[in-house]
Amino acid sequence: MVKIFLEDRYNNLYDTALNFIKLGNIRQAKYLLEEITKKYSNSSETFHLLGIVETQLGNLDLAEKYANLTINFSKNPNPLHYSNLGEILRRKGDINTAIEILKKALEIDNNYTTAKYNLANILKNNKNYSKAIDLYNECIKTNKNDHLSLYNIGNCFFEIGDYENSIKSYNEITNIKPDFLEVYYSIAYIYENLRKFDEAIKNYQICIDKKLNNKEVHKRIAICYEELGKIDKAKKFYKKYLEIDKDNIGIKMHISFLSEIIFSSTKEIDIFRSKVEENIIKYKNKASEKTINSFVGNIPGFIYHGTCNK
Repeated sequence: MVKIFLEDRYNNLYDTALNFIKLGNIRQAKYLLEEITKKYSNSSETFHLLGIVETQLGNLDLAEKYANLTINFSKNPNPLHYSNLGEILRRKGDINTAIEILKKALEIDNNYTTAKYNLANILKNNKNYSKAIDLYNECIKTNKNDHLSLYNIGNCFFEIGDYENSIKSYNEITNIKPDFLEVYYSIAYIYENLRKFDEAIKNYQICIDKKLNNKEVHKRIAICYEELGKIDKAKKFYKKYLEIDKDNIGIKMHISFLSEIIFSSTKEIDIFRSKVEENIIKYKNKASEKTINSFVGNIPGFIYHGTCNK
């Protein structure tokens, strides 16, 4: 039992609330923590947990209030508290203040990787890719197996069009954490952009074989087969897409369109590609382009960034 308060009753309440948070019983935890504040109105430990609870409940104004109370009533400056406040402010859209708070966390402890990771995410979102990469690399120096920072480095290189270094970063992850399936999708997507469709298909297929049952994977591999003129295989994967998204009219129409195509030569395949290019691009643009970051993207380092703080 954690000994924070004079009375065992409140220590028990605190321990139970902490266990509720770990189990995901957030509202029960909130009730117990609020009971503690009725007796102890200056407990930084309680305010810290309430900030976590309100963040998970999406009550960001309350979360910010409790994060500030945590800092105000702490006996000593703690980088964790500043890092949590910075993450809350980021979620609220107060980016400039979030950056300043995260910098304060690093002033307290320059080796505190959670703050570095959170700050790097903000810089990446602001398209400050060079500084973001530097911070992610600092996280990796602390933990060479930090696959999330490495993944975000790959994403940064992708955004600036440095596909070679992007693939290099992604490939490192396949050695560190081979079950991190999203990285195979990202590798495939780059190869698709480079029109290396066989390599793209190979990596998309890894996603499918390892049970990453995401409709985007099926659509992208179908597009690759279509680009290669392998229409039967393209149709197969478009149909797999429809097993997940049964009401997608655009995909249904496209399959119908493909069903009427018969090729007698490579030249006809090339003509087909040029004629239906706009039709294919329709499925590549917008949401699909964002998919490279949609699986993990900006995994927040709020509270605990596991890969950096083991």
